[in-house]
Parts: sequence; C-alpha cells; structure tokens
Amino acid sequence: MRRIAIYIIAALVVLIAIPVVASLGEYTRAKTALHDDSRFIRELSVIALTADAFGMAEVTDFDWDTLYIFGPYTTWREMEEQVGRAWYESYADYLIRRTPIGRHPVDDDSLQKLVFALDGRVVLDATVRRSIIDFTKLDKTRLSSEEAFFDLQRQNRWTTALRRKTPA
Repeated sequence: MRRIAIYIIAALVVLIAIPVVASLGEYTRAKTALHDDSRFIRELSVIALTADAFGMAEVTDFDWDTLYIFGPYTTWREMEEQVGRAWYESYADYLIRRTPIGRHPVDDDSLQKLVFALDGRVVLDATVRRSIIDFTKLDKTRLSSEEAFFDLQRQNRWTTALRRKTPA
C-alpha cells in the first residue's frame, strides 16, 4: 500500500512539473531584456519639464529600433498582434496574463504603454502615466528609431507629444 502511495505522489509531481517546465521555456524565449522601467520614466519626466522637443534616443540608454505606443485599455492580445510576438517582464507576469485579471495592462485612462523592440524582440516595456507626456495623440503608433522625434505641447499643466518629422 505504501509503495502505491509513493507511485501516486511521484505521478502527481511529474504531472505538475511538465506544464511548469513547458511554461518556463515559453517565458524564457519571450522575456524582455530590461525589467526596470524606472530609469527610463525618470529621464522622460526630466525631458517633459525641460525640453520643447526631443528624440526618444535621448531618453533611452539601451539599443532599440522600433517604438510601439499603446493607449489606455489596449489588451495584451492587441499589443502582441502589433508587435508580432508575446513578451513578459517576469515569470509572475507570464502567469498573471493567463488569468482574466492580466488581460488589460493599461486599464486606466491615465496610463499608456511604450514598448521598445530591437530586431523584433522586446527590450523594454514601460507603463507611463499620460500626465508625464501624453503620446496617445500621435498619428502613428509604431515608430522607427529614425522617426521617434517629438515636439512637446504644454497646455494646462498637460504635456502632449506631437510627432516631429525631422530631428530636434
């Protein structure tokens, strides 16, 4: 009887381990290179207070070739379709997205997401308050590093980014 219990426990451990190992593999292939957006957001905040125009390369200290801008209430599915792949900041992020709670990362009017990619792989995923700089009024939501230049328009303590055709 004891031997049967050991076999049952071993089988249960294997049945639990298989999906965990498989999900770790998927997460590892799609995780972002940078996990902390605080430095980027600090730099963006300084630009918002001091500049009239800027290039996104001035704010970033990492390599990227494409910037995706997502407004409030954009779902992960919509973002992944535009970027062309899934990405995760952490294994907890990976697991949370599998639940109904994790389907809407920007579930508030005050939030937007800036996603930086290099060669098709997401480098940084930053959730930025629109009160810092509002990028949601742009005519394009996908910009190459050569196009990511902005004029800043201030009105009633609100800063809005407008796309600039040439470098500042």
